[in-house]
Amino acid sequence: MKQSEFNYVVDLGNNLHGVFNTYKNSLVVLTDEELDHLNNLEIATEDEIKSFSELELIVEDDRDERAETEADTLKYANDDRVIVRILTTLICNANCHYCYENRTNKSMTTSTADDVIDFLRQINTKIHIEWFGGEPQVNYIIITYICKKLYEYGVDFTTSMVSNGILPFVNLRAHYWKLQRIQITLDGVWERYEQIKDVKPGSFDSVIKNISQIIQNKVDVSIRLNYTGNNMDDLKSVIDYMAERFGYNEYLHYYAYPIFQLCNDDKEFDPEYVDKIFELHDYIISKGLDTSKHLYTIKYKAMGCFATHRHGYTIGPDGKLFGCSHVLDKPIGDVVNGDNEDRPMFLANIPEKCKSCIIYPLCKGGCKVGELGLGKINQCNLYKNRFDELVKRMIQNKLKEVET
Repeated sequence: MKQSEFNYVVDLGNNLHGVFNTYKNSLVVLTDEELDHLNNLEIATEDEIKSFSELELIVEDDRDERAETEADTLKYANDDRVIVRILTTLICNANCHYCYENRTNKSMTTSTADDVIDFLRQINTKIHIEWFGGEPQVNYIIITYICKKLYEYGVDFTTSMVSNGILPFVNLRAHYWKLQRIQITLDGVWERYEQIKDVKPGSFDSVIKNISQIIQNKVDVSIRLNYTGNNMDDLKSVIDYMAERFGYNEYLHYYAYPIFQLCNDDKEFDPEYVDKIFELHDYIISKGLDTSKHLYTIKYKAMGCFATHRHGYTIGPDGKLFGCSHVLDKPIGDVVNGDNEDRPMFLANIPEKCKSCIIYPLCKGGCKVGELGLGKINQCNLYKNRFDELVKRMIQNKLKEVET
């Protein structure tokens, strides 16, 4: 037997150590003596060997775990699922200063929507559609058109949406939308929100009204808090407001994330930014809006981002295919003719910088656009440079579960 190469060890103080296996998600607290026995199996007891083996902290000598997890990456990136991000429009009713998109007045027509529908039907397997933009609700008529047609054709699909939440969700109750989740970003409250997003007065009230309607219809809402490097007070004001307005709700979840422009030249986030995310997540938990289990759980990923999947596409309003919405200047085909010769650069591979990384099983190479250097966006997992702190929080969460 040998120790797993994916054991990540954290010093907890008081002669205790946390061990998190990033491949099998095993999490355990060991004493100095137990850790010494894990590192020197020849002195471990039979009971310890049995426990280490059950947790897969140790494996057979001839087992190649990295080859296993790399094989998973390629296996799941080539399965039959379809994951598409459809941009019904590039028009947006907001003007966020950190937005990475070059907005235009392009919107999808019914004719192009028919081509999109035919393209999806040809793949003929389970499909998940993420409505994106611009602001997808600007062209909700086309969303409804596509959903209704797919439903009538008997296509097995579900949908989600990334929206600023300002416009009313007039077709929310339409069963053929098959809407499971909506992500909405909040940057501040009241006038501050409207100033940051450069939207008309009353927009914040509209967002809150729409969030209330969405969760009443039992659709999950994920509130994203974009950290820009100097807006901690604004984001905490959002948390305070949501705690007072909604309190805990099973259909409302929250998470904070640095804007992509803050990533460094290594396509990672510096520890100072990650610490700010910890601060925001801790504040969310302290206000009872979400749980540490939700915010501090990280699990093995079978494959990387959807752009690396053989059926992972971004579809533009003109029917062009892209690897990702971050690179709308680099089409890889169109819905009528399929892929072109540029498609392979987006497909799954094992990036060189990932081949010896202990947290590779948790991100599987991360963002393809980041890897290729096609945009200012992080490739690596958010917590890479503060992984010790994440593991400590995961252990605290587990201890709370045991206590309750």
